[in-house]
Amino acid sequence: MRLAAALVLVSTLAPLARSSPPEPGPLPSLAAPPFGALLTLRDGDHLIHAERSSTEPHRVHLQWPDGRATVATVGPYAIVIDLPASPDTPTPPSASSTTSSSSAMSPPLELAVVRPLMPRAGLTLVRSTRPDEDGLALAARLADRLQIFPDLALSHTKHAIDVPPDDPRHGGQWYLDRIDIHDAWRLETGDPSVVIGVVDDGCDLAHPDLADHMESGTDLVDHDDDPSYLADTDGNEHGTACAGLVAAIGDNGIGIAGTCPECHLRCVRLLPGGRGGDVSLSDDIAAFERQLAWNVAVSSNSWGFTDRFPVPSAFRRAISTLISESRDGLGAIVVFAAGNDAREIFPDELYGIDGVLTIGAINAFDEAASFSNHGGPLDLVAPAGTLTTDISGRDGADPGDYTSLFGGTSSACPVAAGVAALLVAAAPDKPASELLAALLATARPAPFALPDETGHDALYGFGVIDPTAALLSVAPPDPPADEGPDTVESDTTEPTETDTHEAEPDVAEAEPAPIASGGCTTGSAPLASLLALALMRRRRPT
Repeated sequence: MRLAAALVLVSTLAPLARSSPPEPGPLPSLAAPPFGALLTLRDGDHLIHAERSSTEPHRVHLQWPDGRATVATVGPYAIVIDLPASPDTPTPPSASSTTSSSSAMSPPLELAVVRPLMPRAGLTLVRSTRPDEDGLALAARLADRLQIFPDLALSHTKHAIDVPPDDPRHGGQWYLDRIDIHDAWRLETGDPSVVIGVVDDGCDLAHPDLADHMESGTDLVDHDDDPSYLADTDGNEHGTACAGLVAAIGDNGIGIAGTCPECHLRCVRLLPGGRGGDVSLSDDIAAFERQLAWNVAVSSNSWGFTDRFPVPSAFRRAISTLISESRDGLGAIVVFAAGNDAREIFPDELYGIDGVLTIGAINAFDEAASFSNHGGPLDLVAPAGTLTTDISGRDGADPGDYTSLFGGTSSACPVAAGVAALLVAAAPDKPASELLAALLATARPAPFALPDETGHDALYGFGVIDPTAALLSVAPPDPPADEGPDTVESDTTEPTETDTHEAEPDVAEAEPAPIASGGCTTGSAPLASLLALALMRRRRPT
């Protein structure tokens, strides 16, 4: 029986009057403590001024040449990209060296390896062998000899604002109705072999709508193998809410259905309790190293750095390695929420990394949410998933097991991540780059967008994610065997009882709804035809 989907309007998703994208405001001034000596760090092409606090030597103010800035905490370690095999063996000077003697040898680096961080990305955690030198001083000293950056604890923030299955709350999942998910589910509902990593503040591993889909995870806050949420903490439902939107169990008679209702999950607890906090760069990298080890198909990330600054090169390398090497070399689709600051996002931030899918939020009327960040790196928009799983019992945002108050781009990102997982399930042999291209190419035009000549709009990206069109693009259905000139003679043959039964296996049962106009640039009629063919082919037997 089809459940009617109720449209739920949430105050946090107020309509945004369509106008030209707002100009980015002035960069925020940071209330930094008094600072002492100035050091210079090198990160790729960026020279960064680092100034220590004179009263808190482990606090440092970082400023990039364009004025962007942040405050971080310094630890004992640094991160090196492509560390030489024998780092403390004296080496000849480089061709650009200005040493007075041509026979002079470069002095030892005076560092020791702590541990490999992400070997396949060439990332290593190191420390100085000088007793009074921390990670900042080490990185500054070796800035001209290595690709090295201090293992800073940077402030992170969550991007949150407070065929139909028999799941009783599914009728309230208006956001899935807005992307015609029932049509997509008639083509693909996911597969347990498709694993989605949810990087957040931990998950409710025992939630009745999630537990059977949960595989082992990791906790990078307490450094153990239990990625559970921190109990009785404000905002601790965030990771559980994201996990439910991605892959809550479908057709199990309780709660809701995730966008990929047959996919599995692995949770990474990266963010501390509350609305965010400081996280070391090495733990950021470890989150993606673990997902690489798990061979995840999709990585869902509803968080980002609190301040806007270029993503450190080592972290960029870690994310890029997961994108290119997970799934045994086919790659993972890495999805990030665009953020809720109503500001322009820059290409050198997390959101602009090649291969990252950056998602903004829209409301029930396809209008860009007023808080959703915008700009060139924005790829697609998705409806905000307001109804989702909450921590079971009294903890979390609601005294029950579900909440209808989730929002922000945090709630749009996992909806898109679930769609990406559907594509992996439908076309498991296709590389992530091809699946990502299909998501972008088949997006439904946003009705209020004013796209440029490339089809991109600063507020809506390339449009609204369209799971049905994307699935048909990567896994087109086979045509019926009795079509075409080579089968004309068979028309004179009386169909047997078996033939008749196989010719219409599930069409009457499914009764597909018409596809909404404007769903794909190829038009709704071809899509409807393809969908009908797909229904005749039908997915795996249950």
